[in-house]
This record gives sequence, C-alpha cells and structure tokens, in this order.
Amino acid sequence: RAKQLRLTKAGNKLRTDGVKAVATLDREFANVAGPAETEAASQALGKLYTALNLSTLPSRQTVHYTAMGGLLPRLADYILLRLMELTQAKGHSGLKISFGQVLPFIGSTGGRIQQIAKLHDVSKQAISAIASELETLGYLHREPHPTDARQLLLHFTERGNALIADSVQSTQELEEEFTAIVGPRAMKTISQVLRQLYLTLQPAHSAMLNNSTHDSDVTDLRLLAAQLRIQLGDKRCDELAALLQGNKARKTN
Repeated sequence: RAKQLRLTKAGNKLRTDGVKAVATLDREFANVAGPAETEAASQALGKLYTALNLSTLPSRQTVHYTAMGGLLPRLADYILLRLMELTQAKGHSGLKISFGQVLPFIGSTGGRIQQIAKLHDVSKQAISAIASELETLGYLHREPHPTDARQLLLHFTERGNALIADSVQSTQELEEEFTAIVGPRAMKTISQVLRQLYLTLQPAHSAMLNNSTHDSDVTDLRLLAAQLRIQLGDKRCDELAALLQGNKARKTN
C-alpha cells in the first residue's frame, strides 16, 4: 500500500537548476571571502550538518552537502529553532520566530512600524500585529514620536531588554555547542567567513535609517558601533575609541 514519490521531468529540471544556483552562490561567496577560506568554512559547515543529523533522508541515502549555498539554508533553520529553544528556557515561553522581524530593528531611539514593514517588504498591518503580540507579552511599548505626532515608536520595556540579553547569551551557548563539534579553529573560520559575507552581501538595512524626514537621517550610533566592532575586532575597536577620545580632549583644551 506504500507509494513512492518520483520526480517528473519538470522536477528533475528544477533539481538541476537548483544545483546550478547553489554553484553560482558558492562562486559569489568565494569572490567575497576567498576561495580557500570559503572551502574551509564549507567543510566545517558540512561537518556540523552531518553531526546534527539534519538530513531528512534515510541514512543509506544521506546526501553529504559540501556547497555552502546548499548548507546555509538547512543550518539557518536549525539555528533559529535552537536559539528559540535556548531563549525560551530562560523564561520567555511565548517566543515565536516571527518576532525576529521586529526585535532586531528597534534601536536606542526606538523603531517605526512603517520602516520595519518597508525593510521586509510586508504590510504595516503585518508588522503591527507582531508588535501587538510583543506588547501583550510585555516586551515592547509604544510612545508618540517626539517630532511627528502621526507616528508611534516602538521601545523595549525592561522585560524586552532582558530578552535581548538572554538572546545574546543563547547565541553564545549555541556557538559553544558548534565549537564542541567542529573545534575552535574551524569555528573561527566559519565565523570569519560568515561575518565577511554578511557585511558584504547583507540587504540594505540602512534603508531604515535613511528617508526624506530630517530626524531619520541620523544614523543609530549603536548600530554603527556594533558594525565597527565586528569589522575591527574588540582590541582595535577599543584602541580607536581611545584615540578618538584623546583627540576630543585635546580639542576642548
């Protein structure tokens, strides 16, 4: 009574086109991060994929993915779910993956529903619904915009700030889990390559900070500082801060 599913001619073509698309992605990744570095990261990601048993195929048919373009989507799904599990265990039982459309885009000056919706290319109603859920759970509250009475800003509550802190801790825990599988050296390679890819290929998140209104032309310094720390590393970033502080002191004297 069991039935087997087989690909049609169109299905086989889709699979072939998908393999070509992955190969194109890998060439783009290699151009950004370097061929040797990308290959090393791909091998380490493949080890993670195998160890985490993410294949949905029977063991005798398991495909060993080595292309980064094929590995990243599978690992991304696992990472999202695992981070949610770790963070829920810290007292945030109501978390949903959809909350990730809003939480990362609330800076020190708050977040606008309209801008977040534009970034994700979804309706304002969709983002507003997520924001309402986050308000109900006590993570966000809305305040009038200081210069535009027609708009409301989303701000973190004390519980919201705790959620962000717990999320960061969960990320560190997940990184430790991955390091235990692939080793510190391979994990460092993965982090460096993915960081370089993100910084180079990320969507234009800066669109949130740039539009025709005067106040939104001001860059969120926390986002800028975070990006500098990623690019320069902790030590060099601290050295830069000390240098700038010294220049400021000389100018005021």
